[in-house]
Amino acid sequence: MNSDRPNINHIYTIMTQLLNGTTKQLAFFLESLLPSLINDWWHQSVVNKLSFQQRRRLEQQNITSLSQLDLAALVRVLDQNWYQISTKLDLTAEARHFVKEMQTVRNRWAHAGTEKFAIEDIYRDLDTIQRFASAISANEDFLNEVCATKASLLAKVVNSNMDENAGLNTSVGIDERKAERGYPLSSTCDIMQEKASIIMEDLYN
Repeated sequence: MNSDRPNINHIYTIMTQLLNGTTKQLAFFLESLLPSLINDWWHQSVVNKLSFQQRRRLEQQNITSLSQLDLAALVRVLDQNWYQISTKLDLTAEARHFVKEMQTVRNRWAHAGTEKFAIEDIYRDLDTIQRFASAISANEDFLNEVCATKASLLAKVVNSNMDENAGLNTSVGIDERKAERGYPLSSTCDIMQEKASIIMEDLYN
């Protein structure tokens, strides 16, 4: 067994960390918005928007702030207040799609057992986290962390399949690809994303 092949326990740990990071970023995002949307925002925009089970947990644990809510509750709050939030920030329908996908990602990993996940599914979940985080204006450090994780995952996949893909070429540099695509890569996240794109293209072409 190739040691470069992603280990499910390691992947689960990383995904848990990123989902925890997403929770913090979303709580901050909502805290910066909801108080400006309605006076009694805690009850009207949070408590009244939660499911029965989530409201019961809130009452039992005496939760009084968004930072105390878990990711499932926060995503529901965002989804249930989408019209007001998207109107204020001029968010797109595509961003709403990422909210729905984020609910699916959260549920999948919250109930993950010992079963293996296809690499393509893991990558897609990471991509959803990145796009969702971007939609809620997550800080650059977190976005870079997600980008780096995506690039690392793809690199491990490539390394584990080198014998089967003897002709695979991942040596093309970022500078050459920048010239080919005709646009600059301005941020660390851009560069990491382009590296991941190079690996994915070379792996499947």
